[in-house]
Amino acid sequence: MDQTPERINIAVKMPASLQERILAFPMLHLLREAYPDADIHFICPEHKIEVLYALPFDGFWHPWKEDEIQTIFDVHRFAVHLNISKVDIYISLGENINELALGRFIGAKKRIGFSDGWKNWFLTTPVKRPIGHHVSEDFYALFKQFTNRRIPEKMQVKGKEMIPFYTDDETPYLAVDLWPFSPGKLDNFWLQYISMHEGKKFVFFFSEEEAKGALLAERFVAKLPSTNKYELFLSPDWIELGKMLTHAKGLVARGGASVSYATYLGTDALAIYETGEPRKDAPIPFYANWQLMDLRDPTVTQAQPKVEGASIKPKPQVDPIELYKKTSEMFFF
Repeated sequence: MDQTPERINIAVKMPASLQERILAFPMLHLLREAYPDADIHFICPEHKIEVLYALPFDGFWHPWKEDEIQTIFDVHRFAVHLNISKVDIYISLGENINELALGRFIGAKKRIGFSDGWKNWFLTTPVKRPIGHHVSEDFYALFKQFTNRRIPEKMQVKGKEMIPFYTDDETPYLAVDLWPFSPGKLDNFWLQYISMHEGKKFVFFFSEEEAKGALLAERFVAKLPSTNKYELFLSPDWIELGKMLTHAKGLVARGGASVSYATYLGTDALAIYETGEPRKDAPIPFYANWQLMDLRDPTVTQAQPKVEGASIKPKPQVDPIELYKKTSEMFFF
């Protein structure tokens, strides 16, 4: 009598950083393509875990509470209570010792991750993390190592279709991520930029620190010209945020996770980069178009040591006129 073969169980430890988590999605698309019948378990930091809903395929969510998992003993306790019967393949997308150790504690047959030196003991397929590559390419390196599959050139992926958040109003709107903001106030360039528009609709949100942002948002909107229409989106739920972003005319944000999330969902985005490295985390592997407004100092290539008595370099300023022009050209808004 023939027996039905057991399904393969794959466990993926998602990165702690929300930005890196979203940039791991292209590799997850490849993983699902390589193992179409497998059960995929996402061991994901509890913060914004609902971002996994944007993936266009099913998986099992297992919250990883960062504040409760500090030592190897905490990892062992987590593994004992992890509700996965057996794990055939474990993939760690981080390089923290706790993340690497988890694969051994759950008895995974294959354990793949970034490692070197003595950390290799936790893995069956250790991979040296590439230097200077885009984050998504780092994750491709893991995938290629244990599947021996080719990565498609100029790969672009898209998340699932989401229903509109605003169902009673079909007015086109521009989504604006007001995070990060200065302590106690929203930066003045936003006021100047929005005041240049007339007869438009804006939806303001905060991709982080929603509660703090909500305290500032109403006062901010009260200063804006009444010739435009404004909505405050203050929900911390990224499923709801996804519904809003998917149907926006576009997104304007200061880099970060919201840009990657929007472009993954198919919404064009204008990213203001004041810091960071767009060559490592720009939304290159996603479906929608994006443009970069780069305010970084091109002469600074690495962190400079502090010199006593040296003057502090002023923070780069966003030019609201240039931002207005770019918005008009890109979104016809």
